[in-house]
This record gives sequence, structure tokens and C-alpha cells, in this order.
Amino acid sequence: MSNRPDLYNPLLHAIATVLEVPVTAFLSDPLGDEGGDVIALLRAWAAIDDAQGHRRVLNAALREADRSSESSGALAENVTPLPPNHD
Repeated sequence: MSNRPDLYNPLLHAIATVLEVPVTAFLSDPLGDEGGDVIALLRAWAAIDDAQGHRRVLNAALREADRSSESSGALAENVTPLPPNHD
């Protein structure tokens, strides 16, 4: 069995599309330091084993994206805040 990702995996394609990189970028490290951060974030996400934990992380990321878009004057595309929950 190979350790290479399936180039036709829909989730991999979705991630590549959001990051605006080709799927083949995941076969090596052409993303540089930012790529390492993305990988660390994905590993942390995978380590969280409950839906509430995922929701807290996602809400924190969405809040940060909103702050960044406000400070740059740009609207964050495809960023939809989640309804509040009871953490």
C-alpha cells in the first residue's frame, strides 16, 4: 500500500481549491512555512475526537477570519459564522 494521497479524493480536491494550490502540492512541501501551518492545523483537527471540540475550533477560526477581513477592508469569501452554541 502506498503512502501517497489519492489524487482523485474529493476532500483533497476541496482543500486544494480553498488553498488555491494544485492537489499535487500535497505530495511534497511546495507550500513552504504556510503549508506547515496548514498541516499542523489539519493534524490538530484530526486529533479532536468530538463534535463540540470541532465546533469550538471552527468558531475560533471563523472569528479570526472575520477580524482579518475587517482589518484589510476585504470581505472574507465563503466564511459563514456558525450559530452560537453552549461550549
